[in-house]
Amino acid sequence: MVALFTLLLSKCSCHEKLTIDKVLIDIIYEDDDKVLNRKELRKMVLKLLQENEFIKLDLNAKVNTSLKVVFRSISRQNNSDKPVGMVDLVVNQYIDSKRYTYHGAAVGKYPEKDLWAMLFNSSLNNLINDWRIELDGNAELIAIINQYLKDKSVAKSEVELAVYMLGIKKEVNAVTLLGKILLGPSNKLSLLALVSLTQIADPNSIEYITQFAERKNVDIRKQAVLAARQIGGKKAAAWLFTLSTGHADPEIRQLAGEALLAVEKKTKID
Repeated sequence: MVALFTLLLSKCSCHEKLTIDKVLIDIIYEDDDKVLNRKELRKMVLKLLQENEFIKLDLNAKVNTSLKVVFRSISRQNNSDKPVGMVDLVVNQYIDSKRYTYHGAAVGKYPEKDLWAMLFNSSLNNLINDWRIELDGNAELIAIINQYLKDKSVAKSEVELAVYMLGIKKEVNAVTLLGKILLGPSNKLSLLALVSLTQIADPNSIEYITQFAERKNVDIRKQAVLAARQIGGKKAAAWLFTLSTGHADPEIRQLAGEALLAVEKKTKID
């Protein structure tokens, strides 16, 4: 996934940097054999931040943007397992009294040369991608999908990332494009699009989901029913009613009936 994030970052034309004026280090031990040196870790973090092209480290800037770095040493389940290291990054940025939060994380196993530096850089790439998308909007993600639908000239890995991120960002303007991906030939992309449409939860996506569920196996239909339950609305209720009363598979009928009750209950509350 780190490579996919890097792909998106490399396409960004904006040269603005994220200025950080405060760095906090936290260490969580679960493996007593791996004692981490806070002073050395902080030195490493500051050096890697200074070297990153998207970061401006200025501890005197007073821009109200802090970075918290959590190094976690996770204990082994048994003696044959390698212990695991994890790095979590969180940036809190305050602009005009509004807080913006960006995240990044990475995991690796001991022994690994320069493990913590590798994990920190991977986490930082993820965090910067989160920040860039917030800064630049979702236009580039949508452009990637448009290009893929037009001539398939975009690498599928980039399309997968774009579909995933549009769901995370709950981009309503991407529903039509995600619907086309959902109904496309790639099973992997279709399932990613179904997840993203569920996260966006726009009632207009139901027409794509009902088409997608046609002539699919039971497991896929169940996922579509659960998506409709999560999205809700009149269109979802109508489709779930049809399934609950007329579908040949009793499992689908039961699942659709339960989903219909949940949708109706939510509609009444709203």
